[in-house]
Amino acid sequence: MTRLVDLRLRTVSSVTAGDLSGTCNLTRLDLSGCCRLTPGALAGKTKLQHLRLQQCDTAGDATGPAQLLSHLERMQQLTHLDVQGSFRFWVGRTPSAAYSALTASSKLCHLDVSGCMLPADVWDHVFHAGRQLLQLQSLNVACVTQPSGSAAVAPEGSSRVSCCPDLQSLDIRALQCSTELLAPLQVLSTLHTLRLFDDDLWTAAAVVPTVCQLTGLRELNLGCISITEEGLILLQLTQLQQLTALEYTGPLDGEHTSIHLTNKVSDT
Repeated sequence: MTRLVDLRLRTVSSVTAGDLSGTCNLTRLDLSGCCRLTPGALAGKTKLQHLRLQQCDTAGDATGPAQLLSHLERMQQLTHLDVQGSFRFWVGRTPSAAYSALTASSKLCHLDVSGCMLPADVWDHVFHAGRQLLQLQSLNVACVTQPSGSAAVAPEGSSRVSCCPDLQSLDIRALQCSTELLAPLQVLSTLHTLRLFDDDLWTAAAVVPTVCQLTGLRELNLGCISITEEGLILLQLTQLQQLTALEYTGPLDGEHTSIHLTNKVSDT
């Protein structure tokens, strides 16, 4: 299959280097639910533009994540990278600097590392000073954890602004967050979608005033575990006059509530 350019596999037991030998012309590879992925299967796939490795496991191989990252670093044509839940094991044996491979392609438009276990200082390498991702529009880092098992800290706002000046969609659900981390996003005039969910480490009441300064938002997903002034929180959100979709999950009048409001607005 030397001319194959698009390959999508779902729920397979394993994918090895031999399985993908001769497919060096692939521009899209989609593996989802792969019980075991041999990192060598990605060797030579430098023409890839769209790569999805969702819930792919390299467990049992201590060098697996590092090998996988080394192949990603060579994929300079990538515009779409989704590794959701594929870095969950042996993270302590992979140098933090190796994860800079996640943003090695300056052509990235979409990056999803949600559900991964990554080093505590990983964002310093993924969004390091001088890295320019001018085409990155969508960033999903939801539910990323540290090797200790605790929620990761959300990427620092100013680093996202400098690396990704045209970011449009940001998902930081279940991450440690603060006003200081969110405030720099105010200069991102292109940011129209934000998803965040509070936990035991912070509360919505602490960050919603900052969120309300992001006046260009059109879609907001806000989840709350426990707040005492939910009415005031929802009232503050009315400042976001450009919103066309609001999803709120949390307490309301003493009960757990899910609210999804949409307002279809004509482009004209």
